[in-house]
Amino acid sequence: MPTTSNYPANKTRESKSTGRLAYSHFIAAYDWELASLTCHKSMPQLKHKHLTYLAITALAFGIARLVMLLPQSAGRNDFAHYYVSSRALLEGENPYAVSLADRYQQFGFEFDERIPHATNPPPLLWLFAPLAALPPLAACLLWQFVQLAAMAAMLAMVWKLCRLRLRPEVMLAIAAAVVFSNPVYWHIYHSQVQMLLGAMIVGALALNLRGRHHAACTLIAAAGLIKLFPLVLLPWFLWQTDEPVGAKLRRAAWVSAGCLLMISVTGPQLWGEFLHRGLDVVTSNAVNRTFNFGLPSLLGNLTHAWYDFAPPESAGIASHRVGLLAGLGLIAAAYTVCLFGKQNRQQQFSLLTLAMLAGSATMWGHYLVMLVFPGVIAALSVRDTKTLLPKMVVGAALLMIGMAGTGTPPALAALPLLNVLLHYLPLLAVVTLGVVLSRSLLADVSLSRWERTVGLPLHDECRTRNFE
Repeated sequence: MPTTSNYPANKTRESKSTGRLAYSHFIAAYDWELASLTCHKSMPQLKHKHLTYLAITALAFGIARLVMLLPQSAGRNDFAHYYVSSRALLEGENPYAVSLADRYQQFGFEFDERIPHATNPPPLLWLFAPLAALPPLAACLLWQFVQLAAMAAMLAMVWKLCRLRLRPEVMLAIAAAVVFSNPVYWHIYHSQVQMLLGAMIVGALALNLRGRHHAACTLIAAAGLIKLFPLVLLPWFLWQTDEPVGAKLRRAAWVSAGCLLMISVTGPQLWGEFLHRGLDVVTSNAVNRTFNFGLPSLLGNLTHAWYDFAPPESAGIASHRVGLLAGLGLIAAAYTVCLFGKQNRQQQFSLLTLAMLAGSATMWGHYLVMLVFPGVIAALSVRDTKTLLPKMVVGAALLMIGMAGTGTPPALAALPLLNVLLHYLPLLAVVTLGVVLSRSLLADVSLSRWERTVGLPLHDECRTRNFE
């Protein structure tokens, strides 16, 4: 089978130089459409029809399962919390200072005494404000439509970024598995915002790979202002470019100015109230919960279990601080791997996303919807290994993430420490995927120009074009 296809064998030296120059521009711009033309023979085809039909059927049933949840989600948190918080904002009140109980009762929502006032950053409240002007059911359905559209966009971007390494029927199977996963179920059940954030950060990666660094940093900064924790990724987006240091510093200054402008527009006083009151509620609810899978939460819950869930105040404060430091240490370790590892941007981004969630004070089960892309990249990183063990480890980790929130058997209630540890199997899975990606990034391999720039292995057919 010929390995060089579209170009005549008697090309002149000048035309070869022109082709190399054009291809170098392709690498710099990361033009996926030209990539699909260049590597058209290596593009996968829909060969496994049975898997395709099964995946499509499962996807349809999964979507129907989620749609059935929509009407019920209009009366409970977190939609209710978003709605009444933004409603208070529209009515000129400070949602971080007033009790929201009366508004919960007014609209027939379920009130949780542990969350007496707003707990989300002001940009999220303003983002939701147009929906808060609508009747609750209409607002909920529209909000859920936005989240489902964001999930579809995130899956489309995963396919766009990985299509040279995934068969279409495999991508359909991945989509079906995502739709049937517990994190997606709980996300729709609680009407959360993480699908939107997941689409934003994967979209920022796509922009970064295309060389549109201003847009990528702006998108990550916007996601960070909505929910804070995506700001962990911002330094990587500012640094991971092929530009001079001066250009990176100018971009950092531009993004910082944009964030300050957004803070001033959304209300500096509201930000102060959020940091003082809103985060206090989040912190107090982060411990003694079985649905929070972050590393700081694990250390806090182990402390509570050690003291039979009635620890001294000093022990609770100490465990909280140690947990936050451990989370920051995990994030710093991930950045260190990216600094000294090979320049595979997709793997670096995936590793940092895993560390961002695992090191956060709150990694609720629905936050795991943001791990679709990192999970695919981790699986692809072990696809070509000769031994079965790495594939089994990654598969088990992805299964644990997909089943997050299942709970533990009631018989373990008499063993509090073991019960706590088993609840954190999703954290173990996230850390395991991080270790797999770290090993891949630190592996001593010789990379082609394509791999160094784009972060994708070339198919054999494309390697023979001598694009080095």
